[in-house]
Amino acid sequence: MALGLTVVACNKMSLAEPQQISSEQVKANAEAALGVTIDANQTWIMTEQVKATVGVNLKAGQSYKVEIFSNDPIAEGKGVVLAEGTVANGKTLNTTFTAPKGRSCYIVGATSIDNVTRYVDAVVTDGVLTANFGASTTRSNRAINVRGDVYEQFNFPSEAEIASQFPTSIPGDAEEVDDLESLYVGKQYTTQWGTATASDLYAVYQNFIGKGHNLKVTRTGEVTIGANYMNIVNGEYQYYNVYVSVEGNLTIKRQGDPHFNLYILKGNVTLDSSFGEMSGTISVGSGTTLNDPRNSIAANGGVWVFNRGTINATNTQKYDIGNKSTIYNQGIFDIKGAMTYSPGAGNTSYFINMGDGNDETIDLKAKSMTLNSTCHFYTAGKVDIEGETAVTQNEIVWINNGHYTTGSMKFSAHNGTFYNYCQLIVEDNCAFLDGMFNMMKDSYAEFGTGVFNNFHVNMADNSSVNIKNGTKFGQQGAGILQGFFANDNNCTAYVRMGGQVDVPAHKGSALQISGAKLTLAYKTMKFWEGYNLAWDGSYSGTSYWTETTKEALVAKKDERTTREAYEGATYAQENEVIITRPAEYDCSAGISESGKEKENTYEIYSYAFEDTWTGDYDLNDVVLKAQETRDGKINLTLVAVLRWT
Repeated sequence: MALGLTVVACNKMSLAEPQQISSEQVKANAEAALGVTIDANQTWIMTEQVKATVGVNLKAGQSYKVEIFSNDPIAEGKGVVLAEGTVANGKTLNTTFTAPKGRSCYIVGATSIDNVTRYVDAVVTDGVLTANFGASTTRSNRAINVRGDVYEQFNFPSEAEIASQFPTSIPGDAEEVDDLESLYVGKQYTTQWGTATASDLYAVYQNFIGKGHNLKVTRTGEVTIGANYMNIVNGEYQYYNVYVSVEGNLTIKRQGDPHFNLYILKGNVTLDSSFGEMSGTISVGSGTTLNDPRNSIAANGGVWVFNRGTINATNTQKYDIGNKSTIYNQGIFDIKGAMTYSPGAGNTSYFINMGDGNDETIDLKAKSMTLNSTCHFYTAGKVDIEGETAVTQNEIVWINNGHYTTGSMKFSAHNGTFYNYCQLIVEDNCAFLDGMFNMMKDSYAEFGTGVFNNFHVNMADNSSVNIKNGTKFGQQGAGILQGFFANDNNCTAYVRMGGQVDVPAHKGSALQISGAKLTLAYKTMKFWEGYNLAWDGSYSGTSYWTETTKEALVAKKDERTTREAYEGATYAQENEVIITRPAEYDCSAGISESGKEKENTYEIYSYAFEDTWTGDYDLNDVVLKAQETRDGKINLTLVAVLRWT
């Protein structure tokens, strides 16, 4: 069944217009009567037909009632239905409905047999509305151009550069590393003082293994590269290439401080514990493994790490990728210790996690992750941080475009370059201290508890934040926004605060909720005169005393207040809104009403009829109300006959 949204249309009562009155005369009469100039392109057509495609992938064996609403059913307590239908799980509902021209945003609900409804936002593009319930069939965007947002801060390799870093074969001129002594010792070479003869490996590396030279390792066991010769000439690194292809295990040592490009095509390769920091490239091909015991990886020239296999960073203390590192991960990156960034100013580092294409695989795993100094992080894959994710300084960009799970989180960086495009799970406490967090379109974030101070969250279309077990706010600085904010032209956004919400009094308000389409659902909210915020943002360390009320603060007239409502936001009880965690690699949450019996109505058309052929457009006209019933009939009601008096 398809229904309509409230519109107003001016239509003639007769089917045929007399020929003696031209359309130009009717237009002139109308302009004179109304005192306006009517646009020559005005068609008076204010509706359009919208095709709707709604896919449902929720629970096998069930059918769902799908409804398209012209309003927000949760915020308004009643749904105004434009179109409806029933669809089996795994299938798609296709229908058409009448809508006002130009409107792009609607809410779609899917109700199960036990009367639980999930809601998602849907946008009309080129006359087609598309909505999906359940897991999406596509993975996140694999680029640092996310849904049209370009992040130029990232040192992102081009597709051609990436392809060139994963060779599939060893060049024909490559020489075996273990054979260099027998190949070159005794050979002559030219110097500025005349001809000399290579007597040892140092002379071989210095005079024969120059920039771009190809070496190979094809034998298992242990190999040593370099011979105490540091291949830097006039400050420039003279990188040579080392290709590894072994049937089994290999340990690589560096003698001295040489710098080279290491390409692992086959094998289980381990870097010796004394390998040290290196500049150049490390490439780990598909199906190969690199075991890296170092606690710091990049020399002053910086290092590029490309991974399509498995990298095991085995140091249990830390794995520091600072000092101009770029890590591009398309495989598994398992860090047994803390992943840290500690470059100096200007030595920016990057971790770009694109995932391995397998939804069941954790692409990046670490004990903890701390972003310091100038460094940027991006993921479109699956991340699992056992402990804390922390950002401590400004100008750091953190972007999640995949599925990111962390034990706890603390952002205290005085900036707003933090973007969640998909699914963020903070199992314990999330401390947002100083700055701004951006919940992008169709994104979801879930926190065990939350602490906010000098911090606010921007909520885009169909984004949702679910804080499960309590939220504490601090007294932000004067003039600083604190709370949750959405643009008034948003579709919808939801914030659900389980447990107790504690808010201290403050001039300018310590909690602000802004946005006509933003819904805040909370269980209990208490207001306090005094508080103590733990310096590290820990939930248990933040305490309050001297309980008060909003009304008492207003009565004091001392400009201190706690404003929970701001610019038209909607409020609900915590148990009235259920935010369901998305499936893996599905980004947006399911929004439900908990078994609530919905009161739905069908939308009404209002038609205004002109009573004369001359188009005088006065008030001597008729208004009819047309409403479609569930059985497809139309009820017409005369609601107004307007006259001059």
